[in-house]
Amino acid sequence: MGVAAEAARSRSAGDGLVLVLVERRPVFRLRWIDPMWRSRPLLFVLAGLLAAPALAGADEPALAPSIAPKELQARLQSTAAPVVIDVRSPAEYATGHIPGAVNIPFDRVAERISEIDAPHGVALYCMVGPRARKGESALLAAGYSSVLHVEGGLLAWQESDLPVERGP
Repeated sequence: MGVAAEAARSRSAGDGLVLVLVERRPVFRLRWIDPMWRSRPLLFVLAGLLAAPALAGADEPALAPSIAPKELQARLQSTAAPVVIDVRSPAEYATGHIPGAVNIPFDRVAERISEIDAPHGVALYCMVGPRARKGESALLAAGYSSVLHVEGGLLAWQESDLPVERGP
């Protein structure tokens, strides 16, 4: 019996079949043991919790590995320093940024990829982290393999008592 036919049969029989599909294939089925138990919302919550791990990674983009601020500072002082990109707005960049960082707002990274010459990789940051992840996604999608996420962003950099430049 096909998946759709079985689901239709179960619905008409009233046995409470819950079927979760991933890419049109059945992952698992749950049936009510006690027909008197009618807490359908609870069952759907349970089904969602069970299905979440199977569905979680389906469409998530790959994330760049994180680098601690002090580790990035050490790499910046080496001969194989990554290009550091501040993905905040130009106004935020002017208030303070990692020395030597290039300002490319996160929503413009994809269109400005050709400007990024990074033989030793790229490290992206924002104030805390979410905007940097968006910029990283654009670089990873374009084929960059050596992309780093500055853990905690500029806030963590400052909390580590590392130098900050001001101005454009």
